[in-house]
Formats: sequence, structure tokens, C-alpha cells
Amino acid sequence: MPSIAEIMEMAQATGGGKTIHTVLLIDDDPAIRAVLRSTLIKADKTLRFIEAGDGSEAIDYLSSTEKIPSIIITDVIMPNMNGKQAITRLRRKHSKEKLPIIVCTGSNSKPLIIELLQLGVNDVVVKPIDTQTISARILKWLPRDIVAPNF
Repeated sequence: MPSIAEIMEMAQATGGGKTIHTVLLIDDDPAIRAVLRSTLIKADKTLRFIEAGDGSEAIDYLSSTEKIPSIIITDVIMPNMNGKQAITRLRRKHSKEKLPIIVCTGSNSKPLIIELLQLGVNDVVVKPIDTQTISARILKWLPRDIVAPNF
């Protein structure tokens, strides 16, 4: 069990009681990434973002670092490596509990949504993006660490 001093040190290291989470945004459309980033930063100012234009770029980034993002938001239809291919590769290494993945797609096809859930995504959000819905879903899946409260 950590001491009070250790808890306070952890709280300071994480932003005064707020854990700083990293979101990996994977979408070939920079405008969609910008909307997601803008929407999510309004919901939680402690979020930090990494962006990739397709699944291949995201896998390359993750292979080059030991730091795993807190959550991944990905599109399905992208060039080079699509979202389903990236999810399949990610799930070989990272569980749903360790690395939440949310798909943000323009398709509301029931077979596609079922396939994505079977591939191991945590959630699916259909475009057009409703800011309240996407924010609530992302915040739901972010890991919550126990840190000292702000005093």
C-alpha cells in the first residue's frame, strides 16, 4: 500500500490528481481527426493526442514505442491498412481491457458492427459524430487510475 507521500507524488506527476491520457486517432481524413480532437479536449482537458492517417501508420508508431495509448479511436475504411486489419493486429498483442479500441465509422451496417465487435473493439460510434455521444463513450472506456484528489 503506498504511503500518503507516494500518493501525493503520483498525483503531482499526473497533473495534480488528474491522470493524463493519450488518445491515438486513426483516420485518413484530417478534418475528422480535428473534429474528434476538438470534441474530446472539451470533454477532458487532460487528453493528449497522437494521430495516424491509416492502420499501417498507427502500427508503425506503436511498434516504435513502449508507451501504449490509453485508448484508440479508428475509422474502418482507410488506405494501406484498413481499420479491421489494424484491429486484428492490435488484438494479437493487447487485450480489450488493456487497450480500448473504439471504431468511428460512417456505416451503420449491422453485419459490420457485429464483425467489429467480434474482432474485439470495445465500442462502435456511427458518423456523423454526435459530440455528446462520442465524448461519453470515450470517457467511459478511458482507464481510471486512483490518484489523490485535488485539495
